[in-house]
Amino acid sequence: MKEEAEETEDDDEENGEPKSKLEVIMKENEKKIKGKEQEMVKTIDNISQNIAHKLGFSYVPWFTLTKVVLGIYTVLTCFVLFFRTDFINLTVCTSAIYMILNTDRIKKWTFRALVLGIFLSLGYDLFWFLMIQDFSTD
Repeated sequence: MKEEAEETEDDDEENGEPKSKLEVIMKENEKKIKGKEQEMVKTIDNISQNIAHKLGFSYVPWFTLTKVVLGIYTVLTCFVLFFRTDFINLTVCTSAIYMILNTDRIKKWTFRALVLGIFLSLGYDLFWFLMIQDFSTD
């Protein structure tokens, strides 16, 4: 029975090539995205290294910088809660704090999900300030 299952798995992909056109397109797009990501990483690293050298650092202290920015973001989010109910930003902050405190438990995709959450919360904030907030009471 186990041997039959192994044979059927081999039938799905011959010689390691994807079976359907959709899988081929997805693999090509994945390669393009990874290439673009590597280009962006190199560009951001060059810019950040130049800024660090101008400020007198020999390297960019990313972890310390992340903790400081996260602390500022969390405090500002708590102050915003006095003005309006906003638990999206607070959820992003607490998720980020968990990730910073448990770096051995997070994977690359969870960090990417955090970045997506930050952008979504910023988008919601812009929407709230531009569309929902009532300026007529001011």
